[in-house]
Amino acid sequence: MTSSTECSRLRLSLGVYVLGAIEPAERSEVDAHLAVCRRCRDELASLAGLPAMLGRVTEEQIEQLAPPPAELLESVLSKAADESRARRRRERALWIAAAAALIVVLGVGVRAMMGSDGGGDVAERSPRPPAATTAPATGPITTVSTKDPATGVRAQIDMQPKLWGTAFNVRLSGAPPGSHCHLVATDKKGRKDIAGGWETQYEAGAASFAGSSMIQKSDLASVEVLTTEGRRLVLVRL
Repeated sequence: MTSSTECSRLRLSLGVYVLGAIEPAERSEVDAHLAVCRRCRDELASLAGLPAMLGRVTEEQIEQLAPPPAELLESVLSKAADESRARRRRERALWIAAAAALIVVLGVGVRAMMGSDGGGDVAERSPRPPAATTAPATGPITTVSTKDPATGVRAQIDMQPKLWGTAFNVRLSGAPPGSHCHLVATDKKGRKDIAGGWETQYEAGAASFAGSSMIQKSDLASVEVLTTEGRRLVLVRL
């Protein structure tokens, strides 16, 4: 059993945890907590797509991106400072850096998508002036499900288009206990994007996870769940 205070404290470290910027001693503490706290594992899964998003951002895109409004940045920094006031200064600085990086990534995704004229790799396109009308931030959720005949693993995947790509919610059952898994999205040109990663004991026989990809939903060809060793557990063709 974990307390809400402990969860609140350790969740401040999840941003730097998923970015790999966490120190070994603190990582061990977070790992031990994640092993017994499903809520924090779900929170970590929701951040799993952040490294992939950061990896798609080029220096040119960052230079062309207008800085976030001063009031927005001030609000983010103020909130991070309030939540982490009791923590060491080093941890607070790392979390604020992660939050600022997320603002930049989402901003680049918005500009790249507004400049896209079809299903190409948005990281390779130059931003264009925004259209006169604003595109909706989200679209309707599409649910697909399948069971792999070889592994017996069943997946139900909710996909929702976003301005920056696609959000996923996955319900997985039948996976071997203790599996380390990745959700991998593939576009129609064969390019792959890791949309999330997790570990679970599957105590109740099934578990749910969140993920995200910068691939637009209309450009998706398939979604699959792989173990970290590369074994495919289930494939959903779209």
